[in-house]
Amino acid sequence: MRHEAVRRAEYDLDSAQWALSELEEKLARQRDLSADAQTNLDSDELAVVDAKEALAAVIKNMDQVVEQISLAKTLLDKLREELANMKKASEVILEIKKYVSATTMKMGYYVDMAVRQPVREIGLVEETNVWDYFSEEVSKEECSTTFKHQLTDFHQYCTGPAMAAFEQVKNIIDLTPLCKLGEKNEIEVEEDAAVQQRIKYLTEDLQEVQSWLDPFKGTHMTKDKEQEKVEAGEPEGLRHVQGVYSGIQFYTKYLTEWKFSKGKFPDLLAQLRDAIISLEADILEEESMMTGLHESLDALSTQQQNAQELLETALAQHASSLNKKNELENQKQALIDEVTSMKNMLKDLQAALALALEEYRKARTKLVEEHTSGKNDVFALNELSERKLVGNPVDNS
Repeated sequence: MRHEAVRRAEYDLDSAQWALSELEEKLARQRDLSADAQTNLDSDELAVVDAKEALAAVIKNMDQVVEQISLAKTLLDKLREELANMKKASEVILEIKKYVSATTMKMGYYVDMAVRQPVREIGLVEETNVWDYFSEEVSKEECSTTFKHQLTDFHQYCTGPAMAAFEQVKNIIDLTPLCKLGEKNEIEVEEDAAVQQRIKYLTEDLQEVQSWLDPFKGTHMTKDKEQEKVEAGEPEGLRHVQGVYSGIQFYTKYLTEWKFSKGKFPDLLAQLRDAIISLEADILEEESMMTGLHESLDALSTQQQNAQELLETALAQHASSLNKKNELENQKQALIDEVTSMKNMLKDLQAALALALEEYRKARTKLVEEHTSGKNDVFALNELSERKLVGNPVDNS
């Protein structure tokens, strides 16, 4: 789309340039004809002198119009060069964004393969609910009941047979501390609480590990928010690397500068956009110059018509005194033909220039839009894979 827009603009700018060149050549022929006619008017009769003076004025004004055409051509050349430079800048910017996007996607793929995939392989996937494997009230579980049965037997033995036996040897050694267990109910409550606390720690740790399966971990980003950023001009994949790579210099010193509304690179692109928009002044100058040229050509046409009439009068009244009457007749007719042709050419020129400037504006807009475009011109992940910029996406189905 950019290429077609630029090519159309280049073609129409060239067409306008050719039209100006043809007009310039036509005016040069008219000037030569006028100069020859002025030279051939060799009589001192009043009508002849008037015709000579009129032709001299036409020649002088033609020189000024030719100068105007030359300036218009120079400005068209400038627009053509500006367009070429914009195209080059646009291509470079988009290539850089492609490389940034490819690099961030590769970084994300690296983390996915080295960190997330091993977690998935041990069964902890994004959809896993860790509480499916742990009890939220362990005191009601069979394992707790089994322990409490054992604790009851132990407690009863210590408070019964064991304590009676210890009393028999208490005069030798006091073994009763071996059965100072505390209240059975207190032990049961403490036991359940300790296990429940450990479950809490483990589930929290597992959920923390599981949370790193989310590429946006550590940020406030979501897929919808990321899409908005990408559409606003961020390279795709940038938001996937922040959680893991936020501490490395490549991210902190470079990649973070691509962030929309926060980094300096989008501002640079905005400055380029503003600079390109400021080139509108050149277009307005060209339009103003062509308006002036049109007015000058209208005035010149009127002046030429007057000179032709004076030349015709001189030929009619003083043909006998003019040595090169036949040549003057031919030159007069040639001038008439040239002026008529020039009027038609001027209409074509105006149309060609209007179209050229319109296509120039379109191409410029398209190039500027692409500077800040999101996914429209940056590869998708499958395209990157085809270009061998990243590995094949993993199928986790």
